[in-house]
Amino acid sequence: MAEIFPSPEEMEVLPLFFMMAVYGYVLFSASKTISDGCEMLLLLYGPGLIGGLIIPVLGAVPDCAIILLSGIGPGTREEIQTQLSVGVGTLVGSTVMLLTIPWAFGVFLGRRDFDPNTHQAASTASGKPKHTSTNWSNCVTTMPDIPSTAQIMMFVSLSYWIIQVPAFFYHTDVDQGVAHERVYALVGLVATLGAFAVYCYQQLRGAMEEETQKRHYEHVRREEWKKTLHHKFSQDMYQEQVFRQHDKDNSGYMELAELSDALSVLGLKLDRRETHQMMKLMDVGHHDDGDAGRSDGRVSLNEFKAAVAMWFKGRVTSSDLADTEINPQRFAQIQKQLGEQAEHISHKHSHAFPVAINDASSAKNEKDQLLTKSHGYGSVADLEAQDEKHNEQEEEEDDDGEENYWELTNSQLLMKSLGTLLLGTVVVTVFSDPMVDVISSIGRKMEISPFYISFVVTPLASNASEVISGLIFAKKKTTESISLAIASLHGAATMNSTLGLGIFMCLIYFRELSWSFSAEVISVVVVIFTVGINGMQRTIYLWQAVVVGLLYPFSILLVYVLENYFGLD
Repeated sequence: MAEIFPSPEEMEVLPLFFMMAVYGYVLFSASKTISDGCEMLLLLYGPGLIGGLIIPVLGAVPDCAIILLSGIGPGTREEIQTQLSVGVGTLVGSTVMLLTIPWAFGVFLGRRDFDPNTHQAASTASGKPKHTSTNWSNCVTTMPDIPSTAQIMMFVSLSYWIIQVPAFFYHTDVDQGVAHERVYALVGLVATLGAFAVYCYQQLRGAMEEETQKRHYEHVRREEWKKTLHHKFSQDMYQEQVFRQHDKDNSGYMELAELSDALSVLGLKLDRRETHQMMKLMDVGHHDDGDAGRSDGRVSLNEFKAAVAMWFKGRVTSSDLADTEINPQRFAQIQKQLGEQAEHISHKHSHAFPVAINDASSAKNEKDQLLTKSHGYGSVADLEAQDEKHNEQEEEEDDDGEENYWELTNSQLLMKSLGTLLLGTVVVTVFSDPMVDVISSIGRKMEISPFYISFVVTPLASNASEVISGLIFAKKKTTESISLAIASLHGAATMNSTLGLGIFMCLIYFRELSWSFSAEVISVVVVIFTVGINGMQRTIYLWQAVVVGLLYPFSILLVYVLENYFGLD
């Protein structure tokens, strides 16, 4: 690395700060690149393995890289021990920062009025979040399973004490500490990696169960939708009107993005993966198009009308078979698959915690609009008004930064996601080492511990994308969105206490280093338990958010006091 990056030992303090800012920006960009790659995988494979396991692990890559590289470099044991302070600052700073600033701001942005009748965050008569004024009684209400994430976070943080307790007895004798702490470091390594495996399994199982429950919910809602849609869109003129409105380029065909919009207006909201499946089932060719039995990756008007007829007639007629000119067994199979596909709907997901409220509420509004027209089929103007409303909803979703990459095939998107993940990981790995060197040099030249610098700087670089994403969700003020924001922060802290701490245990054991971070451990555990206790309540008040936010400067002050006034290392 010395041949690629300038040597920090030859720089003054000001240039070092400039290089730290440059490396920090690069690490931030790489972290965001990894996040983008995860989102692409989520579009392809949905939740489950991706949302429950892959995304949380990849999200921890930047911090883990800095932690690992802080302890594997060359040098004497004393030099490596000093550099390890950068890794400790990253671990503790990342955990503290995630659990304080975004947690507090998330509650502030998601705040609603307090409902004295339900003792929860208030909603309007239509079910929308209610916020009339800001005061100390403002609150947020999380979903029932969020307190368990706080409990898990607090429980796994106890693994710090596996090596911290014996370290209390040897903090004045480094050589004895190294000899005796190795055994506890090995025990801690096994414990943290075991906890990491169990946590990943629980995340995966929880994501699978959540998806199954939502599919059941959507099956019930879909049956009601089908009954309503059968009466409104059974006439060819209305099917054609919907088709024409969404054939944006007037090509006579609907591509993936256009098909997704058209089905969404009809109340059938599909993600990218399901839209591809639906395209395969609808794109079977048609006699009038001259391509019966052949697919071309797009849906014609005749194919669209045939699919709608199959959904709602629930039977195969002789005229249908004549129009399509395909094998009757094949036609019946397609009909069955279309019926099954119409009942298999899922919502958009983020990391390991699925969110359903946006899709459910929008589908309910569309259904209510249709139900109000209980006589007749409505007019073209009605359809256009409904389409306009749908476009507004799509614009709001686009504002959230969501991208479906309709222009790419699934194989192309997979290659793009893997390339993006590889690029982000390589950049993080390459730039973490010089970042550690620069922070260590700043600490030596300014005669302060590198811990304090890395505590502030590296978490901003490695976790900024997660923080921004969580705040965007919290701003929606729904129970599901604030639950997602808080759960993701609890999960990130849990990942630090398992995978991140496990890497530290590994370094202590194999590099024969001393665990001289008592003040840091006390500080991070205090923050974890304070936030965890507040997070165990389903209704969290604004004043609690202020307390949690103040933990960030308090944690740095606590480390300083314990080191300088109580003699802890």
